[in-house]
Amino acid sequence: MLLAGCYTPPRGEGAGVVRVLPDRRVRLLAGVPSPSFLAQHPALPIVYATDPDSCHLAVVGGHLITAQYAAGTVRVHPLHADGTAGPPSQVLDGFVHPHMISAYAGEVLISDLGGDVVRRTRLDGGRLTPVGEHAVPGGPRHFVRLGDHWTVTCERDGAVATFDPDWRPIARYAGLTQPSELAGHRNRFVYVADRGPDVVAVLTPGDLRLVAEFPSGGMWPRHLAVDGSLLHVAHQRSGDVTTFRLDPQTGLPRRLRAASVPAASCVLPLVGVRRATQLRIITPDTTGV
Repeated sequence: MLLAGCYTPPRGEGAGVVRVLPDRRVRLLAGVPSPSFLAQHPALPIVYATDPDSCHLAVVGGHLITAQYAAGTVRVHPLHADGTAGPPSQVLDGFVHPHMISAYAGEVLISDLGGDVVRRTRLDGGRLTPVGEHAVPGGPRHFVRLGDHWTVTCERDGAVATFDPDWRPIARYAGLTQPSELAGHRNRFVYVADRGPDVVAVLTPGDLRLVAEFPSGGMWPRHLAVDGSLLHVAHQRSGDVTTFRLDPQTGLPRRLRAASVPAASCVLPLVGVRRATQLRIITPDTTGV
């Protein structure tokens, strides 16, 4: 099952959170305001959507952690037994423009696009404690661990960079314009959405050798996700989600279909959910913020 977030007025002409069906029909699931990102609960049939002030979120250790790009803060929300998110137990400041949150090896990593760093924290008792940071020049937006490498999109420099497990630089590919999201496929290929030229770059992990570039299928590819042998690309300005089938040997795509999703902001392939009627769409409680 594939979900998409889309920006609502005044930011866009979308409807909130929708389901995108294989026959290209679209069904509204929740009219939440302008979700920039969606995340699935690891055990419950729940999908979390960002509130309008947040750009990213992640479920980590019984908490929902959200990033506020403009405010330069990260909030920690405790999750109740039913999966609802309570008011924040912590608002961590000191960021310039936090853009992504991801848990790895007992830590919570946060990219600060405005500060040119990826910050490492630990979550304990509902609070994040900083434990270190690593310089990533060029505006680190999103990152992913692929094998023994960290791979990062550097939005401001139009680049992708790889780092070893200790965040020492390995390689850099600077042939992009305004990269947004990236995703790996079988640890053989990295797909990077590039806004402006509206293409997806196919790179090899580690050394970042360019395999190919192909049209993303629309305008302003803000997000993408690999779903088995499929690649879904969300286009904000043309208002659609385009799906490709990936060749496992060459990494190259074959376009399958496109669905109309006005002001598409993100896509989320769901795991283990068969019926949309099972789902609840939840936004964090910002009471007291």
